[in-house]
Amino acid sequence: MNLKINKFESIYFPLRIIIFYFIYINIWRFFFIIYNKVPETLSSISHALRIDFSMHCGVFLASFIPWVIYLVFGKEWIRKFIMYLNFTIFIVISLVEFASVLLYSEWGTTVDSRALSYLSHPNEAWASTRDFISFWPIIIGLTILIAGIKRLSAIFYGWKQVKDYYAQVSLFVFVAAAGSIIGLRGEKYCFYYP
Repeated sequence: MNLKINKFESIYFPLRIIIFYFIYINIWRFFFIIYNKVPETLSSISHALRIDFSMHCGVFLASFIPWVIYLVFGKEWIRKFIMYLNFTIFIVISLVEFASVLLYSEWGTTVDSRALSYLSHPNEAWASTRDFISFWPIIIGLTILIAGIKRLSAIFYGWKQVKDYYAQVSLFVFVAAAGSIIGLRGEKYCFYYP
């Protein structure tokens, strides 16, 4: 299969990573809603989207400085560092989301400080959870995780150093940074509440 490599593939990273996390966080959310039969689905999703955007911007900002360094120098190890950083972030998010899916029906809570406090007594926590974990949620969770890692790795395919159009690239980097910082500051700066 011959894929045409766009020389600006690395420049599109901010948009692609934010869209990636938007899609996969919502896949986890729908899995949570369906598995736990959550009422008021639309209001849950609309309120969560406002908070999620802040998290998406934070995930991008974790990669921002290495991304800018890659745009300038084009070193392969920098691209790999950004890729593995995002793999790690995605896996941690997926583990938290998966644990929330499973724990909510049994304990009535998602993974938060209260749920994590149960880990101080791991034998009791395991004894209270091992009987209600079924086969299908594990298969669905692993499918989401593997598909996400595969899609995430595709975001890093074909990156090239930018050797021209410095003014446009600099403007795009500035806009990406400013937009992400504003988005990270939270929902009150990004969304209107009636």
